[in-house]
Amino acid sequence: MRLKDWQSQFVAAVTAKNQEQSGFEVLVGEALKHRVDIYQGSAQQALMNTLNHIYPVSQQVLGDDCFAQFTRQFVGEYPLQSMNLNHYGRDFSEFMAIALAQAKSKNRAFEDFEYLSDLAKVEWLCHRAYYAADQISCDPIDMMGKLPEARQLGAKLLLGPDIGIVQSHFQLHQVWQSLCPQQFVGQSSEASQMTDSFTERSNGTGEAESLFYCYMVQRQGFKGMLRVISLAEYQLLEALLQHQTLQQLTDSGLDLSYLAHFVANGWIVGFHQGKS
Repeated sequence: MRLKDWQSQFVAAVTAKNQEQSGFEVLVGEALKHRVDIYQGSAQQALMNTLNHIYPVSQQVLGDDCFAQFTRQFVGEYPLQSMNLNHYGRDFSEFMAIALAQAKSKNRAFEDFEYLSDLAKVEWLCHRAYYAADQISCDPIDMMGKLPEARQLGAKLLLGPDIGIVQSHFQLHQVWQSLCPQQFVGQSSEASQMTDSFTERSNGTGEAESLFYCYMVQRQGFKGMLRVISLAEYQLLEALLQHQTLQQLTDSGLDLSYLAHFVANGWIVGFHQGKS
């Protein structure tokens, strides 16, 4: 057997729920299986520690022991796919949504923690923002005005690689501001003016709409920072993250008056011409 194949089977054995699933015990023999158990336990703990580092706010909310039960289950169901631990845990918010629903069916106390899956999305965006590139290859935004109009309409405005957005039915900023105020920017003036309407708005038929609070995460210094934004800001940021051209943005009916605000704040860092 080639060394590469042997190494692959060893990694499979360490990350498998049991060694029989990997077939590695055939290679090492019965006498050495306990050593694989040791490696397996160490690998599991390393992944759990990684989740503790990425999701410290969720850990504070649930407490160490309860959070450890969820992370242990996650590690068992989501094996490491990349040797870079910074990539591990991206699916934790989706996992928590399912795990909390199951936990709630057994213990109604978990009904108070339905917001945690959305909170985990914010924490992942903060983690992602921290490791995002400092710069991306693009044309500087001040060069766009020198392009012919047709080429301007075909250009794609680019957000900084650290920027991410999330929507939630829950007021995540209240939890965030309470537990990690040093990573809370506040809210834009537009979002501040709209806060009351989040709970009073209706769809014109007398029935309440499905309401969302909108958030943006960006890096400031060495930390991912949470900001409350308006729905209009969120929708425009979402379109930019989808790499829509200026023509598509114009046709979409979105409020493009925020673009100048995005540029002034450094959220828009440049543009690409045509296909990116």
